[in-house]
Formats: sequence, structure tokens, C-alpha cells
Amino acid sequence: MPAADPPPPPVQNIAYWGVDNDVCCTTSSATFSFTLGGVTKTSALANCDSASTWTGWATTTPGPKSFAWQWVSAGCSSYWGTFSYTLVKGKYYMFELGWNGSSFIMTVYSSTAPFPPQAAAESSGSPAGEGQAGSWQRVEEIVLDIAGDAAPPKGILKATH
Repeated sequence: MPAADPPPPPVQNIAYWGVDNDVCCTTSSATFSFTLGGVTKTSALANCDSASTWTGWATTTPGPKSFAWQWVSAGCSSYWGTFSYTLVKGKYYMFELGWNGSSFIMTVYSSTAPFPPQAAAESSGSPAGEGQAGSWQRVEEIVLDIAGDAAPPKGILKATH
């Protein structure tokens, strides 16, 4: 009697997320932290001429989520807030923090492949930029509310890496 084929692996009910910081401070390094369900991922810029670092993918169950974000720089203060976003099973999401001159902007990219949204990975592993054989799509841009009575940001630039 021939051996039966092994059963297919179970479908995992998982979504994936990561973060990238595209905002620099003119006088110090800047770190962007993103937290969901007690898991924090970070991305940092040492200065405005450097590439961002990146800590890799996190997993979670799909569905509506509430993310907490914080951008910290010794020379340009710190800002934080929360926002909601729905993650879909089997998708990878990259949340990239940007700056438009007056507001923090969260650009959301999505893919079914685990590569950062860029044409070629930088040595730091930064997911900055779009591309990766067309598999990544920009799906939304969100203007972030800043929590508390924070003064308007000064000395912040969009990184040019």
C-alpha cells in the first residue's frame, strides 16, 4: 500500500508589519518606534545623510489594530500618538514615517512578499523607497495626530537617503 501524502501545512492566521523612519533631525539622531500588542519595532537615522536602520518584521493576528508611535530626537524633541489600521491575513505591511514640512505622515505599503519596499536593500536593511519588482503597493497616507500639548516641531527634515 503506497504511503499517503502528508497533509498540507495549516494556514497561519498571521499578518506581518515593520517600520521605517524617513524623518531626520538637523541636530541629532532620530528614532521612530512603533508598538502593537506589547511588541515594539524601531527604525533610526543617525543624521540626515545616513540610511535608516530597521529591526525587521513582527507578526500578529490579522484584523483591526491600534498602533502607538513615537518619534524621539534629543535635538528636535519627541512626539507620539496612536492610530488604527486593519491588517489582512498573509500580508506584509511597512509603515514609513515621513514629514511634509508641517505634519508627520504615515505611508503604508503592502505586499504578499517579505521584502522591504525598495529596489535594492541598503546595507542597513532599510526598507526606504518603493519597488521590489513591483510587488509592493502604497496603500494609504495618514496624517498623524500628535498627542498632548506638544509645541510645533522645529528642525525636522524629510531624510534624503
